[in-house]
Amino acid sequence: MLETSAQTIIKHIVDGDDFITIANSVCDEYIAEYGTDSVELLQISPEGDKLTLIAGNANGSDVDIGSEIDYDPDRDTGENEIYVPIFIRNQVAMYLHIANKDRGISSGQQAGLTKVALVLQNVASKKNFEDSLENSYKLLGDILDEVPSGIIVLDNVNKDVLFMNKTAARSEAVQRAIGAGLSRYVENKESVQEGIYEEESGFWYDVTFSNISWMDSRTVLMATTVDVTQKVKNQQRIEYQANNDYLTGLFNRLKCESDLKHILEESAENNERGILIYLDLDDFKQVNDGLGHQYGDVLLQEIANGITSIPQISNSCYRMGGDEFVIIVKPQVFSEVTGIVEQICTMFNSPWNLLGVDYVCTMSMGLAIYPDNATHAHELLKKADFAMYEAKKGGKNRYLWYSETQSEVDNNKHLLEETLKQAVDNDFEGFEINFYPVMWKGETAIVDGRLSYCDDRVGLVDNNEIIEMAEYLGIMSEIGRRILYAGMEMAHKLADSNLKVMIPISSVQILASRSVDTIVASYRKWEIDPSKMILAVSETIEFRDYNKAVAVMEILRAHGFAIALTDFGTGQMTMSKIIEYGAKYVAVDSDYMRNKHGEKYEKTVVEALIAYAEQSDIKLILEKNTEHGNTCYVENRDETYTV
Repeated sequence: MLETSAQTIIKHIVDGDDFITIANSVCDEYIAEYGTDSVELLQISPEGDKLTLIAGNANGSDVDIGSEIDYDPDRDTGENEIYVPIFIRNQVAMYLHIANKDRGISSGQQAGLTKVALVLQNVASKKNFEDSLENSYKLLGDILDEVPSGIIVLDNVNKDVLFMNKTAARSEAVQRAIGAGLSRYVENKESVQEGIYEEESGFWYDVTFSNISWMDSRTVLMATTVDVTQKVKNQQRIEYQANNDYLTGLFNRLKCESDLKHILEESAENNERGILIYLDLDDFKQVNDGLGHQYGDVLLQEIANGITSIPQISNSCYRMGGDEFVIIVKPQVFSEVTGIVEQICTMFNSPWNLLGVDYVCTMSMGLAIYPDNATHAHELLKKADFAMYEAKKGGKNRYLWYSETQSEVDNNKHLLEETLKQAVDNDFEGFEINFYPVMWKGETAIVDGRLSYCDDRVGLVDNNEIIEMAEYLGIMSEIGRRILYAGMEMAHKLADSNLKVMIPISSVQILASRSVDTIVASYRKWEIDPSKMILAVSETIEFRDYNKAVAVMEILRAHGFAIALTDFGTGQMTMSKIIEYGAKYVAVDSDYMRNKHGEKYEKTVVEALIAYAEQSDIKLILEKNTEHGNTCYVENRDETYTV
């Protein structure tokens, strides 16, 4: 309160206003600051038996000046009012009284009242000596010394210090801040200098300069400081939260789009080129589902620390959300992009240490050149994202440059993304799951639960494209559950036949927490004999926690499920791994036998596989391309079973 009223009090004193005028002004300031119901200045009568109201404010209303109350020094005031004595010549001459009708007096209100009482006490004590310039200076000094803000009065001509209150005298930081503000004031004549940072102390100040009439009637310059450090820190915290990712500390998507827009404008003006890198982790969902979200969080933090450790891009890395990152290679380091990309790739070729667990996580990157590929932020992000998607689609753990010829494919890809996500959100509207029959030695199983999707915008989307896109979008878990439940429902329908149902299952489902519980609960819900079902795992799946995957499959076998390995030959599987999986069925991919090696090689491989399967009691499914499509010695291939 006194910070804002210091100049008003000085003006009253300099203008020679009487004590009552000053008292009313101070009471008005107190009400405005502390909001009590009333503040009153009461004078003790000469007889000492009455208190007379001489000044005050009733929360914006006039008080009853001249009214009297009985004076009892030992009165009990209660918790809703307080009297503070004002001494003149070491005797109580007046009381400053505040009251709240329905609530108690706060510590802040009481502390403020004490300061006001000291000010009025000084004014009242010195009023008898206003004809003395020396005593006027002392009066002014006593008042300003009660003000917690730093105040310095300067000669307007040569800027000599005429007065410095206690707060300014005790703080070199305040003095330096006023000095810095004075330099700005002399230069630009702005009376309010906001946000002056005092480097030595780390404090922030607002400094206000005012021309006032001094005791000797000359005009002087008064500088007043307000410590705004906490206010600035709060603003900085809000700014940080608005522009930074809470988990990694990297800049966020909003900041990326803002910075990129500015950088693109500058590069166009200066005819410069730069690179935008879009980075996405491969199979990140398996970390959260397999190890737990705390491991996923640590991985994201480690990656953020890794990419910001590269000097050329340390201040231009962004987390766009989930496991997606963007890196802006600015024109100043455009020539060093090859080295930057190599450092990122090297970083991902080594395992990450996650809470004591070494975990290999690869990434796919897309790179777009600006302004060659795009001159607008959203368009450049879109094209780098598409190049990243193509890198992931082509095998993951690599990077690709965006090509302008991919624009149409780019649009189709984003349309498919949007369509599939909406379909999943809409209870899989447009999806269909079909099961095809496979036979071996008289035993028949429904194999290959093939998923398809169709709508007017994207047409017919086949199983492989759906699975690929689902893994990229992180919705494979939802789709996998849908296929699992569809397989359980089919097994329930065929419970009285000799048919077995083969259900494709993803690595996300296997590594998910409580994965076994989910599968077991499903077959118990449908009251199915688990020996009627085969859980099919594709060889193309890469388990990030191989030991856990093997353990889960062992538990599932103990429950009565058979394990099938499909797409054999497309990855790095060996027959010995089949034993570790405990696979009862192996479906060999047709390309493994036919595309590159001709019939002689095919015959040799097939014979070897058949011999191994017979010795290991494994049922082998040899796929061949026929007029009915990808089959394995199938009868009635055109027959389908639909859920």
